[in-house]
Amino acid sequence: MNRQQAGWTMVRCDEQQMARFRANIAPIDCQLQLLRLSYLRWPRVSRVLFRIMNVTKDFTKILPQK
Repeated sequence: MNRQQAGWTMVRCDEQQMARFRANIAPIDCQLQLLRLSYLRWPRVSRVLFRIMNVTKDFTKILPQK
Protein backbone atom coordinates (compact mmCIF):
# COMPACT_ATOMS: atom_id res chain seq x y z
CA MET A 1 0.00 0.00 0.00
CA ASN A 2 1.52 3.34 -1.00
CA ARG A 3 1.34 6.53 1.01
CA GLN A 4 -1.54 7.98 -1.03
CA GLN A 5 -3.74 4.94 -0.41
CA ALA A 6 -2.90 5.02 3.30
CA GLY A 7 -3.84 8.69 3.45
CA TRP A 8 -7.14 8.00 1.70
CA THR A 9 -8.04 5.22 4.18
CA MET A 10 -7.31 7.63 7.00
CA VAL A 11 -9.63 10.21 5.44
CA ARG A 12 -12.38 7.62 5.03
CA CYS A 13 -12.12 6.70 8.71
CA ASP A 14 -12.28 10.35 9.73
CA GLU A 15 -15.39 11.16 7.70
CA GLN A 16 -17.72 10.25 10.55
CA GLN A 17 -15.71 12.40 12.96
CA MET A 18 -15.78 15.30 10.51
CA ALA A 19 -19.55 15.00 10.13
CA ARG A 20 -19.90 15.13 13.91
CA PHE A 21 -17.52 18.09 13.99
CA ARG A 22 -19.59 19.98 11.41
CA ALA A 23 -22.78 19.24 13.33
CA ASN A 24 -21.22 20.83 16.43
CA ILE A 25 -20.23 23.96 14.53
CA ALA A 26 -23.55 24.38 12.70
CA PRO A 27 -25.29 26.45 15.45
CA ILE A 28 -22.52 29.09 15.45
CA ASP A 29 -24.54 31.61 13.43
CA CYS A 30 -27.30 31.52 16.04
CA GLN A 31 -24.74 32.12 18.77
CA LEU A 32 -23.28 35.18 17.07
CA GLN A 33 -26.29 37.30 18.05
CA LEU A 34 -25.90 36.22 21.69
CA LEU A 35 -22.23 37.14 21.43
CA ARG A 36 -23.08 40.62 20.22
CA LEU A 37 -25.33 41.10 23.26
CA SER A 38 -22.75 39.75 25.71
CA TYR A 39 -20.05 41.87 24.07
CA LEU A 40 -21.68 44.96 25.60
CA ARG A 41 -21.38 43.44 29.08
CA TRP A 42 -18.08 41.54 28.94
CA PRO A 43 -15.99 42.94 26.08
CA ARG A 44 -12.80 41.04 26.92
CA VAL A 45 -14.39 37.59 27.25
CA SER A 46 -16.51 38.11 24.16
CA ARG A 47 -13.52 39.21 22.12
CA VAL A 48 -11.80 35.91 22.84
CA LEU A 49 -14.95 33.92 22.04
CA PHE A 50 -15.41 35.88 18.85
CA ARG A 51 -11.87 35.10 17.73
CA ILE A 52 -12.35 31.38 18.45
CA MET A 53 -15.61 31.27 16.51
CA ASN A 54 -14.14 33.10 13.54
CA VAL A 55 -11.32 30.56 13.43
CA THR A 56 -13.71 27.60 13.56
CA LYS A 57 -15.84 29.16 10.82
CA ASP A 58 -12.79 29.51 8.57
CA PHE A 59 -11.93 25.90 9.38
CA THR A 60 -15.32 24.64 8.15
CA LYS A 61 -14.68 26.35 4.81
CA ILE A 62 -11.41 24.43 4.47
CA LEU A 63 -13.06 21.06 5.18
CA PRO A 64 -14.22 19.09 2.13
CA GLN A 65 -17.94 19.61 1.57
CA LYS A 66 -20.21 16.78 0.41
